[in-house]
Amino acid sequence: MRFDGKVALVTGAGSGIGRAIACRFVAEGASVVAVDLSAKALESLRAGLGERLVPLTASVTDPADVARIFAECDSRFGRLDILANNAGRTTPRFAPLHELSPEEWNAVMDVNFGGALAMLRGALAVMVGQGGGAVINTVSISALKALPFGGAYSVSKAALAMLTRQAAAEYAAQGIRVNGIMPGVTGTPILDEVPKETMDAIIAGIPQKRLASPDEIAGMVAFLASDEAGYVNGALLTIDGAASA
Repeated sequence: MRFDGKVALVTGAGSGIGRAIACRFVAEGASVVAVDLSAKALESLRAGLGERLVPLTASVTDPADVARIFAECDSRFGRLDILANNAGRTTPRFAPLHELSPEEWNAVMDVNFGGALAMLRGALAVMVGQGGGAVINTVSISALKALPFGGAYSVSKAALAMLTRQAAAEYAAQGIRVNGIMPGVTGTPILDEVPKETMDAIIAGIPQKRLASPDEIAGMVAFLASDEAGYVNGALLTIDGAASA
């Protein structure tokens, strides 16, 4: 119960990695404000976790929603110890850079970088006032290794990687740690639509010959949020079975 008495905010909590992160924090004693676009997914999550999970349907790209998220944290708990900045989206379609429209490019950047920045800024304002906290940004190994025809996604995650280090350097002296996780391909429901032959090829390219599980990613997030990682700051940790080695 290393997060007993702590308050965590998890974005993109309705499914996949975000859901696993929310479950992990509740299991280890935290109260969790879980943010997602899907009210149905959040209600399903709360049904399994009980009263220590507060579901909040909101978009990280809407300034009014972002303000509402932090107002909810303040009114319910009066503090925020952990931000798992996890909300993100994939590219609308895979295409060469010159074929992506500004709208397609911005659709990805607005969530993966703009939304993450908005949530980070809100959390930092709270954490500065209370004298500390931990932020974990969900980046991607695509920040290190270009995703062919997925340029908007790769660039958005590379920008988030630098934002992670920038914030760590600026706020370390105020007791705030900002780190990033860089998952590889992870076994979430979104992969159910990928043809078997494609998945077989993906797995063949991973040295450990399997996908990550959401629980494995959540375990790293929990470590980075804990006092055990008290001197880990500005790190970008790969969780990819050596795929980016």
